[in-house]
Amino acid sequence: MRSRRVLECAAIQWYRSGQVSHYQVGLMLGLDYWQTEQFLADHKVPLNYTLADLEADRATLDKILGSP
Repeated sequence: MRSRRVLECAAIQWYRSGQVSHYQVGLMLGLDYWQTEQFLADHKVPLNYTLADLEADRATLDKILGSP
C-alpha cells in the first residue's frame, strides 16, 4: 500500500517538525495511544517533549500531590 506508506512518512515528518501532535499522528493513522507510541518508536522518532514540558508536568504533579 503505497498511499499508506506516504501517509506514514508524512505523519513522521510533521510530528518531527512539531506540526502535529502524538494524538494527531494516531488519528491520521487510525492508531490508539500505545500503537502510536510503538509506531514512532519503530521508526526511531524521538518524542516531542521539551524541558518546558517536563517543568509543566512537574508543576502539575506538585499541585495534585502537594509539594514535598
